[in-house]
Amino acid sequence: MPVSSATEALILALLVEDASESELRRALASLRSETAGEDERSRVDQLGRYAIELHQARVEDRRRAVGLTALSDTATDLAAHLEIDELLEAICRRARLLLGTDVAYVTLRDADAGDTYVHATDGIVSEGFRTMRLPIGTGLGGLVAQTGQPESTADYASDGRLHHSQDVDQRVATEGLSGIVAAPLKRGNEIFGVLMSGSREVRQFEPSEVALFASLASHAAVALHNARLIQRSRDTLADLARAHEALQDHAQRVERVRAIHEQLADLALQGVGVGEFLEAVAAHLPGEIELRAASGESLEAQNAVAGDQELESWIEAPVLAGRDELGVLRLRSADREGVAEEVLQRAAGLVASLLLSRQAHSEAQHRYRSMLLEELLAERGAAGTELRRRAVRAGIALDIDQVVLVLAPDASAERWAWLQATRLAEQRQAVVGTVAGRIVVIEAGLDAGATASAWSELLQAGGGSPATIGAAAGAIGAEGVRASHRDAARALHILLALNRHGSWATVSQLGIFGQMLARADDGDLRAFLTRTLGPVKAHDAGRGTDLWRTLEGFLVESGHLANTARRLGIHVNTLYQRLERLDEVLGVGWRESDRRLELHLAIRLVALEKQLDHGR
Repeated sequence: MPVSSATEALILALLVEDASESELRRALASLRSETAGEDERSRVDQLGRYAIELHQARVEDRRRAVGLTALSDTATDLAAHLEIDELLEAICRRARLLLGTDVAYVTLRDADAGDTYVHATDGIVSEGFRTMRLPIGTGLGGLVAQTGQPESTADYASDGRLHHSQDVDQRVATEGLSGIVAAPLKRGNEIFGVLMSGSREVRQFEPSEVALFASLASHAAVALHNARLIQRSRDTLADLARAHEALQDHAQRVERVRAIHEQLADLALQGVGVGEFLEAVAAHLPGEIELRAASGESLEAQNAVAGDQELESWIEAPVLAGRDELGVLRLRSADREGVAEEVLQRAAGLVASLLLSRQAHSEAQHRYRSMLLEELLAERGAAGTELRRRAVRAGIALDIDQVVLVLAPDASAERWAWLQATRLAEQRQAVVGTVAGRIVVIEAGLDAGATASAWSELLQAGGGSPATIGAAAGAIGAEGVRASHRDAARALHILLALNRHGSWATVSQLGIFGQMLARADDGDLRAFLTRTLGPVKAHDAGRGTDLWRTLEGFLVESGHLANTARRLGIHVNTLYQRLERLDEVLGVGWRESDRRLELHLAIRLVALEKQLDHGR
């Protein structure tokens, strides 16, 4: 039976109605069975092939159209996301929708580590998978990252084409993935990541699906590149905004520092005191500020803190005059403008100028007072009206009781002691100067001991070295001041001779040594020394012996023979011989208690006199 027009119309009708391929094949099989003759059946078979091919082409066209539509929608969707993390999540979501898979994820290349890592996921449930890293060339994703070509596998675990890793396989098995498709994320020739999508069942991805997925990866790569450019631009704009803000803040700080400096400089030019100056600094920067000496002693301090203010930690700025450090300025402020450190540094320079100015004024006063004191105490000036007038100008009241102190500071702290003495003199309304290389203090009062004790403690405050101080009271008038100065100097010399450094005393407090040496020029003392020690001196001078040193050593060692011999560096037998010679010179009773005490006192007085003569 020839193929009729009705048969062709039926096949066309099935194609127009978009019947399924199975329906079309059943209709063709029925027509073929009803057709007689081999030629006619061949024509039916040929017509059936054309119809099936046309049907498959239409299905493929529809699938491609659906894919292209989905791809277009995906591109539009991805373009709407500008944040990179949001974009990666959208890519994963679209990848699942495009192929109808269970999961999708993106791995990015880590240039430093030389591998890739999972960065974004959709549908992944295991934490181990989310933190997975894939070495280049390992697994499907590692293979695509290495070759730059899209790949797929129907069953990952059993795919022998792939380089498997126990760690990666374990994570994939935990997630339950089988069929996986992967496509590279590329910018030019650079592969910076891999887009992957998978199902939890064995699935063979068609080449058209792989190609469609690769197109999605290309769109995703472009979107990621654009998002990164936009993010970089945003970051650049943000950096510029921050830089502009920082410049504005810096300009404001500079202007603030300049304004504060001008006000402080005006105060410094007016010659205000250091305390008033620090008070002005604290007014600009509420908090605590203090000036410490180089030794660490606090010289001035100001506090301007409200109860609810939280102060920063201490900051410091050295107060320098050339290379010399005059002190340290310390500040603990509630500053919120960030200007405290710069203001403190500038304030330190102005404090240095105030200290130098004060020091210059003090030194000028010192020179004047020193000249007057030297003239007064060296007895070059008469106690007349002119001297009294000049003494009043220097602050020395000659008509009231005065205490005179003579100070000998430690050699390493002479400069510090002088600065302290001048500062204390201002506080205590005293007069300080230098006479014959010693610091001399004249202060109103009657109690020499209390005055000396107070000065000793104040000079040691803040870590200063103790000074040796001779004191004398009862100074009224020019002659009284001179006499008291002589007594105070004598007390100082005796203290130094007795090796009592760092202590203070008056002549009367030095006991018998003070009483006797205070009258060292009296004939009675000379007679006592000549009568007591004269025979020993004469024997040594006439015969070249050393009985004096033997006597001195014997008395110092309290008559202990072995210790005396060791002290003199001689044998005990030699010591016996010398002691016998002393018996001949001094008489056999010289070792008895009274004579021995007398000799010991005389020996000690001679030694002290030598030291006093050397110290004068």
